[in-house]
Amino acid sequence: MRNIFPTSSPFATTQSPSPIWIFISEPTGSPTICSGRAYGRGTWWRSHAAAVIIEGREETRHLSDLLSERFPPARALAIDWPEAAWSHPYEEAIRSAAADDPGVEVKEKDPFLIMITSGTTGFPKACLVNHETYVIRSLNNAIIKAMNPETRALLTLPLHFNAGRGSMVGALYLGATVFIQERFKEEQFLATVEAEKISYTMLVPTLCDRLLQYADLNNYDRSSLQFIGITGGHLSPQEAEGM
Repeated sequence: MRNIFPTSSPFATTQSPSPIWIFISEPTGSPTICSGRAYGRGTWWRSHAAAVIIEGREETRHLSDLLSERFPPARALAIDWPEAAWSHPYEEAIRSAAADDPGVEVKEKDPFLIMITSGTTGFPKACLVNHETYVIRSLNNAIIKAMNPETRALLTLPLHFNAGRGSMVGALYLGATVFIQERFKEEQFLATVEAEKISYTMLVPTLCDRLLQYADLNNYDRSSLQFIGITGGHLSPQEAEGM
């Protein structure tokens, strides 16, 4: 982000207060506010937040007036929200960003992301994850899943979920090639496995069942697959045998 915003923007310096992110709580459909310093639904972010990154979704569009009052364009980044004149468009920021690495020093215990998890309570809450954790996780991928720079991964799980994001970051950390599909479609998935010689993928039991029930499954070459990760539940013995 440092290369995207002008030097006067809080996104441009590691000394600035942490920006905030507005996520959507899927069970309730209501905005949840997170930042590097605080989490909650109170008023802290309204007076202390340095900047905001927000995705243009049906659940967030009613916040437009509030955000325009509190954040100038240099301090607001809108994703998929082209009509948000009060913000800096994400697509424009990417196009104008410098290609060079900004050279920001990152320490092991520095925050890598704020993961939203329901845990055992069912209510979304923030969990701070540091860079060291993700480095170790990526190295575990190399040990447990035999991932390496030759790995060709196909991901269809949402990247805002831990399994999808972890698979992507782990593969990229090891220098692997990653193919991302916006949503799962049996024909597209199998065609990509065959054409790109996919060796790694991550699925949930429902998608495994859809593949096994797909009439043209055996018309595609799947011999390149070496590892299929399963998350979000357990496979039945029949499904496990079929996969």
